[in-house]
Amino acid sequence: MKICIISRYFQAMSRNSDSDLLWPLLKEMAALGHEIYVLAQKSNSGRALIERKGIKIYFLNQTILNPTREDFEIALIDKVSQIQKESEIDLIHAYDNSVLALKDFRLKNKIKIIIDVDALKISKLFSILSFDQDSVVSHIKVAIKAVAHFIRTFFTFDRDLLKMADRVLVSSAQQRFFLERYYAYPDSRISFAPRAFSLPAQSVQEGDIISLLPVKNLPYKNVAKFIVNITDMSLAEETIYLLKAFERLAVKKSSVYLVIIGTGPSYKKIEYELYNLALGNRAFLLGDITPEETSMWIEQSSVLVDLSSLYRQFENYSIEGMLRKKIVIASELGPLAHIIEDGHEGFLVRPADWSYLGHLMGQIIEDTDAYNKITQQAFEKASLTFAPDNVVGRVLDSYKKLLIESFKK
Repeated sequence: MKICIISRYFQAMSRNSDSDLLWPLLKEMAALGHEIYVLAQKSNSGRALIERKGIKIYFLNQTILNPTREDFEIALIDKVSQIQKESEIDLIHAYDNSVLALKDFRLKNKIKIIIDVDALKISKLFSILSFDQDSVVSHIKVAIKAVAHFIRTFFTFDRDLLKMADRVLVSSAQQRFFLERYYAYPDSRISFAPRAFSLPAQSVQEGDIISLLPVKNLPYKNVAKFIVNITDMSLAEETIYLLKAFERLAVKKSSVYLVIIGTGPSYKKIEYELYNLALGNRAFLLGDITPEETSMWIEQSSVLVDLSSLYRQFENYSIEGMLRKKIVIASELGPLAHIIEDGHEGFLVRPADWSYLGHLMGQIIEDTDAYNKITQQAFEKASLTFAPDNVVGRVLDSYKKLLIESFKK
Protein backbone atom coordinates (compact mmCIF):
# COMPACT_ATOMS: atom_id res chain seq x y z
CA MET A 1 0.00 0.00 0.00
CA LYS A 2 1.01 3.59 -0.61
CA ILE A 3 0.18 5.53 2.53
CA CYS A 4 0.49 9.24 3.32
CA ILE A 5 0.81 10.17 6.98
CA ILE A 6 -0.05 13.77 7.87
CA SER A 7 1.45 14.87 11.17
CA ARG A 8 2.25 18.55 11.26
CA TYR A 9 4.62 18.42 14.24
CA PHE A 10 6.31 15.11 13.43
CA GLN A 11 10.00 14.90 14.30
CA ALA A 12 11.80 11.76 13.16
CA MET A 13 12.90 9.69 16.13
CA SER A 14 12.34 12.53 18.62
CA ARG A 15 11.13 11.49 22.08
CA ASN A 16 9.84 14.99 22.76
CA SER A 17 7.15 15.05 20.12
CA ASP A 18 3.94 13.30 19.23
CA SER A 19 5.93 11.22 16.78
CA ASP A 20 7.55 9.03 19.43
CA LEU A 21 4.47 6.81 19.50
CA LEU A 22 4.13 6.99 15.71
CA TRP A 23 7.70 6.22 14.66
CA PRO A 24 7.81 2.54 15.79
CA LEU A 25 4.56 1.95 13.90
CA LEU A 26 5.92 3.49 10.69
CA LYS A 27 9.11 1.42 10.87
CA GLU A 28 7.14 -1.80 11.18
CA MET A 29 4.87 -0.85 8.26
CA ALA A 30 7.83 0.02 6.03
CA ALA A 31 9.53 -3.26 6.95
CA LEU A 32 6.46 -5.10 5.63
CA GLY A 33 6.97 -3.45 2.23
CA HIS A 34 4.46 -0.61 2.42
CA GLU A 35 5.34 2.73 0.81
CA ILE A 36 5.24 5.37 3.56
CA TYR A 37 5.27 9.15 3.10
CA VAL A 38 5.18 11.45 6.13
CA LEU A 39 4.21 15.09 5.62
CA ALA A 40 5.22 17.44 8.44
CA GLN A 41 5.85 21.15 8.82
CA LYS A 42 9.41 21.77 9.97
CA SER A 43 12.37 19.70 11.11
CA ASN A 44 14.71 20.43 14.00
CA SER A 45 17.50 18.98 11.89
CA GLY A 46 17.13 21.68 9.22
CA ARG A 47 16.56 19.15 6.44
CA ALA A 48 13.58 19.29 4.09
CA LEU A 49 13.66 15.55 3.34
CA ILE A 50 14.73 12.63 5.50
CA GLU A 51 14.75 9.08 4.16
CA ARG A 52 15.08 6.49 6.90
CA LYS A 53 14.12 2.83 7.23
CA GLY A 54 12.31 3.02 3.89
CA ILE A 55 10.21 6.01 5.00
CA LYS A 56 10.22 9.38 3.22
CA ILE A 57 9.64 12.30 5.59
CA TYR A 58 8.97 15.67 3.95
CA PHE A 59 9.16 18.88 5.97
CA LEU A 60 7.09 21.20 3.83
CA ASN A 61 7.88 24.60 5.41
CA GLN A 62 11.58 24.08 6.13
CA THR A 63 12.63 27.29 4.34
CA ILE A 64 10.11 29.48 6.18
CA LEU A 65 11.34 31.01 9.47
CA ASN A 66 8.02 30.98 11.35
CA PRO A 67 5.56 29.01 9.23
CA THR A 68 1.85 29.37 9.91
CA ARG A 69 -0.90 26.79 9.69
CA GLU A 70 -1.92 28.34 6.35
CA ASP A 71 1.63 27.93 5.01
CA PHE A 72 1.53 24.25 5.88
CA GLU A 73 -1.88 23.66 4.34
CA ILE A 74 -0.88 25.28 1.02
CA ALA A 75 2.32 23.22 0.85
CA LEU A 76 0.39 20.11 1.89
CA ILE A 77 -1.99 20.35 -1.06
CA ASP A 78 0.93 20.77 -3.48
CA LYS A 79 2.95 17.85 -2.06
CA VAL A 80 0.03 15.40 -1.88
CA SER A 81 -0.89 16.30 -5.48
CA GLN A 82 2.71 15.64 -6.54
CA ILE A 83 2.82 12.26 -4.79
CA GLN A 84 -0.51 11.31 -6.36
CA LYS A 85 0.80 12.11 -9.85
CA GLU A 86 3.78 9.78 -9.36
CA SER A 87 1.47 6.88 -8.48
CA GLU A 88 -1.92 6.63 -6.83
CA ILE A 89 -2.14 7.02 -3.06
CA ASP A 90 -4.10 4.19 -1.43
CA LEU A 91 -5.07 6.14 1.67
CA ILE A 92 -4.23 9.09 3.89
CA HIS A 93 -3.86 8.75 7.67
CA ALA A 94 -4.14 12.14 9.41
CA TYR A 95 -2.95 12.87 12.94
CA ASP A 96 -4.11 16.50 13.02
CA ASN A 97 -6.87 18.64 11.53
CA SER A 98 -4.71 20.18 8.78
CA VAL A 99 -6.08 17.38 6.59
CA LEU A 100 -9.18 19.56 6.17
CA ALA A 101 -7.18 21.43 3.52
CA LEU A 102 -7.40 18.28 1.33
CA LYS A 103 -11.20 18.24 1.18
CA ASP A 104 -11.42 19.09 -2.53
CA PHE A 105 -8.42 16.89 -3.40
CA ARG A 106 -10.06 13.93 -1.65
CA LEU A 107 -13.32 14.33 -3.55
CA LYS A 108 -11.56 14.70 -6.89
CA ASN A 109 -9.27 11.67 -6.45
CA LYS A 110 -11.63 9.53 -4.32
CA ILE A 111 -8.92 8.77 -1.77
CA LYS A 112 -9.88 7.15 1.52
CA ILE A 113 -8.95 9.00 4.71
CA ILE A 114 -8.44 7.67 8.23
CA ILE A 115 -8.46 10.25 11.00
CA ASP A 116 -6.57 9.50 14.19
CA VAL A 117 -8.55 10.46 17.27
CA ASP A 118 -5.73 12.88 18.20
CA ALA A 119 -6.88 15.09 15.34
CA LEU A 120 -10.07 15.78 17.32
CA LYS A 121 -10.39 17.88 20.49
CA ILE A 122 -11.79 15.00 22.50
CA SER A 123 -8.79 14.64 24.86
CA LYS A 124 -9.38 18.11 26.35
CA LEU A 125 -12.91 16.96 27.18
CA PHE A 126 -11.47 14.10 29.27
CA SER A 127 -9.24 16.59 31.05
CA ILE A 128 -12.17 18.82 32.00
CA LEU A 129 -14.12 15.84 33.35
CA SER A 130 -11.14 14.70 35.44
CA PHE A 131 -11.36 17.88 37.56
CA ASP A 132 -14.80 16.94 38.85
CA GLN A 133 -14.94 16.76 42.64
CA ASP A 134 -17.49 15.05 44.85
CA SER A 135 -19.88 17.98 45.31
CA VAL A 136 -22.98 19.32 43.58
CA VAL A 137 -21.32 22.67 42.80
CA SER A 138 -18.33 20.92 41.22
CA HIS A 139 -20.57 18.64 39.15
CA ILE A 140 -22.44 21.66 37.76
CA LYS A 141 -19.28 23.66 36.98
CA VAL A 142 -17.59 20.75 35.25
CA ALA A 143 -20.74 19.93 33.26
CA ILE A 144 -21.00 23.54 32.02
CA LYS A 145 -17.31 23.59 31.02
CA ALA A 146 -17.58 20.23 29.26
CA VAL A 147 -20.69 21.21 27.29
CA ALA A 148 -19.15 24.57 26.32
CA HIS A 149 -15.95 22.88 25.14
CA PHE A 150 -17.87 20.27 23.17
CA ILE A 151 -20.06 22.84 21.40
CA ARG A 152 -17.14 25.13 20.59
CA THR A 153 -14.81 22.44 19.23
CA PHE A 154 -17.43 20.31 17.52
CA PHE A 155 -18.80 23.11 15.38
CA THR A 156 -15.37 24.64 14.74
CA PHE A 157 -13.34 21.63 13.58
CA ASP A 158 -14.50 18.23 14.77
CA ARG A 159 -17.75 18.05 12.82
CA ASP A 160 -15.99 18.72 9.50
CA LEU A 161 -13.26 16.22 10.35
CA LEU A 162 -15.73 13.48 11.17
CA LYS A 163 -17.68 14.17 7.96
CA MET A 164 -14.47 13.90 5.97
CA ALA A 165 -13.23 10.72 7.67
CA ASP A 166 -13.97 7.32 6.21
CA ARG A 167 -12.81 5.79 9.50
CA VAL A 168 -11.52 7.01 12.88
CA LEU A 169 -8.71 5.23 14.72
CA VAL A 170 -8.93 5.31 18.55
CA SER A 171 -6.52 4.03 21.19
CA SER A 172 -8.90 3.51 24.12
CA ALA A 173 -12.39 2.25 24.91
CA GLN A 174 -13.24 5.66 26.41
CA GLN A 175 -12.51 7.42 23.14
CA ARG A 176 -14.66 4.92 21.27
CA PHE A 177 -17.54 5.37 23.71
CA PHE A 178 -17.44 9.17 23.51
CA LEU A 179 -17.29 9.17 19.71
CA GLU A 180 -20.28 6.88 19.44
CA ARG A 181 -22.39 8.31 22.25
CA TYR A 182 -21.74 12.07 22.13
CA TYR A 183 -20.38 12.66 18.62
CA ALA A 184 -22.94 10.28 17.06
CA TYR A 185 -20.22 8.63 14.99
CA PRO A 186 -21.07 5.09 13.76
CA ASP A 187 -19.29 2.35 15.69
CA SER A 188 -18.81 0.42 12.43
CA ARG A 189 -16.45 3.19 11.28
CA ILE A 190 -14.33 3.21 14.43
CA SER A 191 -11.17 1.10 14.66
CA PHE A 192 -9.08 0.40 17.74
CA ALA A 193 -5.29 0.21 17.99
CA PRO A 194 -3.13 1.13 21.01
CA ARG A 195 -0.01 3.24 20.59
CA ALA A 196 3.17 1.47 19.54
CA PHE A 197 6.10 1.87 21.91
CA SER A 198 9.38 0.17 22.70
CA LEU A 199 12.16 1.06 25.09
CA PRO A 200 15.05 3.04 23.57
CA ALA A 201 17.75 0.77 22.16
CA GLN A 202 20.39 2.27 24.43
CA SER A 203 20.38 1.25 28.07
CA VAL A 204 20.03 3.83 30.83
CA GLN A 205 23.50 5.11 31.58
CA GLU A 206 24.71 4.97 35.15
CA GLY A 207 25.40 8.30 36.75
CA ASP A 208 24.65 10.53 39.69
CA ILE A 209 21.33 11.87 38.40
CA ILE A 210 20.60 13.34 41.83
CA SER A 211 23.42 15.84 41.26
CA LEU A 212 21.20 17.51 38.65
CA LEU A 213 18.87 18.75 41.37
CA PRO A 214 19.14 22.48 42.13
CA VAL A 215 20.49 21.89 45.66
CA LYS A 216 24.08 21.51 46.78
CA ASN A 217 23.54 19.02 49.56
CA LEU A 218 20.43 16.85 49.47
CA PRO A 219 19.43 15.63 52.95
CA TYR A 220 19.03 11.85 53.24
CA LYS A 221 20.64 11.46 49.81
CA ASN A 222 21.61 7.81 50.38
CA VAL A 223 18.08 6.78 51.39
CA ALA A 224 16.11 9.31 49.35
CA LYS A 225 13.03 8.18 47.44
CA PHE A 226 11.70 10.10 44.46
CA ILE A 227 8.23 10.65 43.07
CA VAL A 228 8.61 11.70 39.42
CA ASN A 229 6.08 13.59 37.31
CA ILE A 230 6.65 14.37 33.62
CA THR A 231 4.33 17.01 32.21
CA ASP A 232 3.89 19.54 29.41
CA MET A 233 2.27 21.94 31.92
CA SER A 234 -0.58 22.72 29.57
CA LEU A 235 -3.00 22.54 32.52
CA ALA A 236 -1.74 23.86 35.85
CA GLU A 237 -4.43 22.12 37.93
CA GLU A 238 -3.00 18.65 37.32
CA THR A 239 0.38 19.54 38.80
CA ILE A 240 -1.08 21.72 41.55
CA TYR A 241 -3.20 18.79 42.78
CA LEU A 242 -0.02 16.70 42.86
CA LEU A 243 1.78 19.40 44.88
CA LYS A 244 -1.05 19.49 47.41
CA ALA A 245 -0.99 15.71 47.72
CA PHE A 246 2.78 15.73 48.14
CA GLU A 247 2.63 18.47 50.81
CA ARG A 248 0.95 16.08 53.25
CA LEU A 249 3.40 13.31 52.44
CA ALA A 250 6.41 15.60 52.81
CA VAL A 251 5.50 16.36 56.43
CA LYS A 252 5.47 12.66 57.34
CA LYS A 253 8.35 11.41 55.17
CA SER A 254 11.47 13.55 55.36
CA SER A 255 13.42 11.48 52.82
CA VAL A 256 10.85 11.69 50.00
CA TYR A 257 11.22 14.21 47.16
CA LEU A 258 9.10 15.25 44.21
CA VAL A 259 10.76 15.80 40.82
CA ILE A 260 8.73 17.54 38.11
CA ILE A 261 10.13 17.38 34.58
CA GLY A 262 8.94 19.55 31.71
CA THR A 263 7.86 23.07 30.99
CA GLY A 264 4.93 24.82 29.37
CA PRO A 265 2.44 27.69 29.56
CA SER A 266 1.58 27.04 33.24
CA TYR A 267 5.17 26.88 34.50
CA LYS A 268 5.06 30.17 36.44
CA LYS A 269 1.73 29.33 38.05
CA ILE A 270 3.02 25.95 39.16
CA GLU A 271 6.26 27.48 40.44
CA TYR A 272 4.29 30.02 42.48
CA GLU A 273 2.16 27.26 44.02
CA LEU A 274 5.26 25.20 44.84
CA TYR A 275 6.82 28.03 46.84
CA ASN A 276 3.47 29.05 48.31
CA LEU A 277 3.24 25.55 49.82
CA ALA A 278 6.79 25.90 51.19
CA LEU A 279 8.03 22.93 49.19
CA GLY A 280 11.11 24.68 47.79
CA ASN A 281 13.55 22.17 49.31
CA ARG A 282 11.40 19.06 48.75
CA ALA A 283 9.91 19.52 45.27
CA PHE A 284 12.00 20.46 42.24
CA LEU A 285 11.06 21.86 38.83
CA LEU A 286 13.74 20.65 36.42
CA GLY A 287 12.24 22.14 33.25
CA ASP A 288 13.27 20.54 29.96
CA ILE A 289 16.02 17.95 30.26
CA THR A 290 17.37 15.47 27.74
CA PRO A 291 15.50 12.22 26.96
CA GLU A 292 18.44 10.30 28.40
CA GLU A 293 18.23 12.21 31.68
CA THR A 294 14.47 11.70 31.76
CA SER A 295 14.97 7.95 31.41
CA MET A 296 17.50 8.09 34.25
CA TRP A 297 14.94 9.80 36.47
CA ILE A 298 12.33 7.18 35.59
CA GLU A 299 14.83 4.51 36.59
CA GLN A 300 15.59 6.39 39.82
CA SER A 301 11.93 6.88 40.75
CA SER A 302 9.94 4.95 43.34
CA VAL A 303 6.65 6.23 41.92
CA LEU A 304 5.84 7.71 38.51
CA VAL A 305 2.76 9.97 38.50
CA ASP A 306 0.85 11.01 35.37
CA LEU A 307 -2.35 12.91 36.18
CA SER A 308 -2.94 14.18 32.66
CA SER A 309 -6.18 13.29 30.94
CA LEU A 310 -4.83 14.52 27.62
CA TYR A 311 -3.62 12.06 25.00
CA ARG A 312 -0.29 13.66 24.20
CA GLN A 313 3.42 13.04 23.75
CA PHE A 314 4.35 12.50 27.42
CA GLU A 315 2.19 9.39 27.60
CA ASN A 316 5.17 7.41 26.33
CA TYR A 317 7.15 8.12 29.51
CA SER A 318 4.44 6.46 31.61
CA ILE A 319 4.61 3.45 29.29
CA GLU A 320 8.38 3.48 29.72
CA GLY A 321 7.84 3.46 33.49
CA MET A 322 5.69 0.33 33.18
CA LEU A 323 8.33 -1.35 31.02
CA ARG A 324 10.99 -0.42 33.60
CA LYS A 325 8.83 -2.01 36.31
CA LYS A 326 7.99 1.22 38.10
CA ILE A 327 4.80 1.90 40.02
CA VAL A 328 2.61 4.17 37.88
CA ILE A 329 -0.24 6.32 39.19
CA ALA A 330 -2.39 7.67 36.36
CA SER A 331 -5.63 9.58 35.83
CA GLU A 332 -8.75 7.43 35.67
CA LEU A 333 -9.77 9.45 32.60
CA GLY A 334 -6.34 9.49 31.01
CA PRO A 335 -4.69 7.55 28.19
CA LEU A 336 -3.51 4.73 30.46
CA ALA A 337 -6.93 4.06 31.99
CA HIS A 338 -7.63 1.39 29.37
CA ILE A 339 -4.30 -0.32 30.10
CA ILE A 340 -4.01 -0.12 33.87
CA GLU A 341 -6.54 -1.96 35.99
CA ASP A 342 -6.59 -0.16 39.32
CA GLY A 343 -4.56 -2.10 41.85
CA HIS A 344 -3.43 -4.64 39.26
CA GLU A 345 -0.92 -3.00 36.88
CA GLY A 346 -0.78 0.33 38.70
CA PHE A 347 -3.23 2.77 40.23
CA LEU A 348 -5.92 5.04 38.79
CA VAL A 349 -7.02 8.19 40.60
CA ARG A 350 -9.19 11.24 40.01
CA PRO A 351 -6.67 14.13 39.95
CA ALA A 352 -8.97 16.42 41.95
CA ASP A 353 -8.96 13.94 44.86
CA TRP A 354 -5.52 15.00 46.02
CA SER A 355 -6.16 13.79 49.57
CA TYR A 356 -6.46 10.19 48.40
CA LEU A 357 -3.51 10.66 46.04
CA GLY A 358 -1.31 11.75 48.96
CA HIS A 359 -2.44 8.77 51.03
CA LEU A 360 -1.76 6.37 48.14
CA MET A 361 1.74 7.74 47.48
CA GLY A 362 2.51 7.43 51.18
CA GLN A 363 1.46 3.79 51.25
CA ILE A 364 3.63 2.96 48.25
CA ILE A 365 6.67 4.82 49.55
CA GLU A 366 6.34 3.06 52.90
CA ASP A 367 7.12 -0.33 51.33
CA THR A 368 7.87 -0.19 47.62
CA ASP A 369 8.94 -3.84 47.50
CA ALA A 370 5.42 -4.92 48.52
CA TYR A 371 4.25 -3.79 45.08
CA ASN A 372 6.64 -5.99 43.05
CA LYS A 373 3.75 -8.11 41.81
CA ILE A 374 2.02 -5.01 40.42
CA THR A 375 5.16 -3.78 38.63
CA GLN A 376 5.70 -7.22 37.07
CA GLN A 377 2.11 -7.32 35.85
CA ALA A 378 2.51 -3.80 34.46
CA PHE A 379 5.65 -4.85 32.61
CA GLU A 380 3.92 -7.87 31.07
CA LYS A 381 0.83 -5.87 30.07
CA ALA A 382 2.83 -3.03 28.51
CA SER A 383 5.18 -5.42 26.68
CA LEU A 384 2.24 -7.16 25.06
CA THR A 385 -0.01 -4.16 24.41
CA PHE A 386 2.48 -1.68 22.98
CA ALA A 387 4.74 -4.03 21.01
CA PRO A 388 5.06 -2.39 17.56
CA ASP A 389 4.54 -5.67 15.67
CA ASN A 390 1.23 -6.23 17.49
CA VAL A 391 0.02 -2.68 16.97
CA VAL A 392 0.91 -2.54 13.28
CA GLY A 393 -1.27 -5.60 12.65
CA ARG A 394 -4.30 -3.81 14.09
CA VAL A 395 -3.62 -0.63 12.11
CA LEU A 396 -3.11 -2.49 8.84
CA ASP A 397 -6.32 -4.42 9.46
CA SER A 398 -8.12 -1.07 9.70
CA TYR A 399 -6.55 0.05 6.43
CA LYS A 400 -7.51 -3.18 4.67
CA LYS A 401 -11.09 -3.05 5.93
CA LEU A 402 -11.44 0.48 4.61
CA LEU A 403 -10.04 -0.39 1.20
CA ILE A 404 -12.21 -3.53 0.94
CA GLU A 405 -15.30 -1.48 1.83
CA SER A 406 -14.46 1.08 -0.87
CA PHE A 407 -13.89 -1.70 -3.42
CA LYS A 408 -17.32 -3.21 -2.68
CA LYS A 409 -18.93 0.15 -3.24
